[in-house]
Amino acid sequence: MSFYTRVGIDKVIMRTKGSSTKYTIKNGQNFVKLGLHQLEWQGCVKFAQSMRDAIGETYRLADINLTPVWSGMGNKIV
Repeated sequence: MSFYTRVGIDKVIMRTKGSSTKYTIKNGQNFVKLGLHQLEWQGCVKFAQSMRDAIGETYRLADINLTPVWSGMGNKIV
Protein backbone atom coordinates (compact mmCIF):
# COMPACT_ATOMS: atom_id res chain seq x y z
CA MET A 1 0.00 0.00 0.00
CA SER A 2 1.07 3.54 -0.56
CA PHE A 3 -0.18 6.69 1.11
CA TYR A 4 0.12 10.13 -0.39
CA THR A 5 -1.46 13.58 -0.49
CA ARG A 6 -2.32 15.73 -3.46
CA VAL A 7 -2.40 19.46 -3.91
CA GLY A 8 -5.88 20.79 -3.26
CA ILE A 9 -7.04 17.70 -1.30
CA ASP A 10 -6.90 17.74 2.48
CA LYS A 11 -7.22 13.97 2.93
CA VAL A 12 -4.54 11.29 2.71
CA ILE A 13 -5.05 8.95 -0.24
CA MET A 14 -4.39 5.22 0.18
CA ARG A 15 -3.68 3.03 -2.84
CA THR A 16 -2.86 -0.63 -3.41
CA LYS A 17 -0.89 -2.14 -6.25
CA GLY A 18 -3.28 -2.91 -9.10
CA SER A 19 -1.43 -4.94 -11.70
CA SER A 20 -2.12 -8.51 -12.72
CA THR A 21 0.11 -11.43 -11.83
CA LYS A 22 2.26 -13.29 -14.35
CA TYR A 23 0.08 -16.40 -13.92
CA THR A 24 -3.13 -14.44 -14.57
CA ILE A 25 -1.75 -12.88 -17.74
CA LYS A 26 -0.55 -16.25 -19.03
CA ASN A 27 -3.69 -18.27 -18.24
CA GLY A 28 -6.55 -15.78 -17.84
CA GLN A 29 -9.44 -15.55 -20.29
CA ASN A 30 -9.24 -11.75 -20.26
CA PHE A 31 -5.69 -11.84 -21.66
CA VAL A 32 -6.16 -14.06 -24.74
CA LYS A 33 -5.75 -11.14 -27.17
CA LEU A 34 -2.67 -9.97 -25.31
CA GLY A 35 -1.08 -13.39 -25.83
CA LEU A 36 -1.86 -13.27 -29.55
CA HIS A 37 -0.33 -9.80 -29.84
CA GLN A 38 2.77 -10.98 -27.98
CA LEU A 39 3.17 -13.91 -30.39
CA GLU A 40 2.81 -11.57 -33.35
CA TRP A 41 5.40 -9.17 -31.96
CA GLN A 42 7.73 -12.09 -31.24
CA GLY A 43 7.68 -12.90 -34.96
CA CYS A 44 8.48 -9.28 -35.83
CA VAL A 45 11.43 -9.24 -33.45
CA LYS A 46 12.77 -12.53 -34.83
CA PHE A 47 12.52 -11.10 -38.35
CA ALA A 48 14.54 -8.04 -37.31
CA GLN A 49 17.08 -10.23 -35.55
CA SER A 50 17.55 -12.42 -38.63
CA MET A 51 18.00 -9.32 -40.82
CA ARG A 52 20.62 -7.98 -38.41
CA ASP A 53 22.42 -11.33 -38.38
CA ALA A 54 22.27 -11.59 -42.18
CA ILE A 55 24.23 -8.39 -42.81
CA GLY A 56 26.77 -9.19 -40.09
CA GLU A 57 29.16 -6.57 -38.78
CA THR A 58 28.18 -4.00 -41.44
CA TYR A 59 25.15 -3.36 -39.22
CA ARG A 60 27.38 -1.12 -37.09
CA LEU A 61 28.09 1.17 -40.06
CA ALA A 62 24.49 2.43 -40.28
CA ASP A 63 23.75 5.99 -39.21
CA ILE A 64 20.52 4.97 -37.46
CA ASN A 65 19.31 2.03 -35.42
CA LEU A 66 17.85 -0.28 -38.07
CA THR A 67 16.29 -2.81 -35.70
CA PRO A 68 13.07 -0.78 -35.12
CA VAL A 69 12.78 -0.21 -38.87
CA TRP A 70 13.04 -3.94 -39.54
CA SER A 71 10.59 -4.69 -36.71
CA GLY A 72 8.09 -2.40 -38.42
CA MET A 73 8.67 -4.17 -41.71
CA GLY A 74 8.11 -7.49 -40.00
CA ASN A 75 4.86 -6.17 -38.56
CA LYS A 76 3.62 -5.38 -42.06
CA ILE A 77 4.58 -8.86 -43.26
CA VAL A 78 2.93 -10.71 -40.40
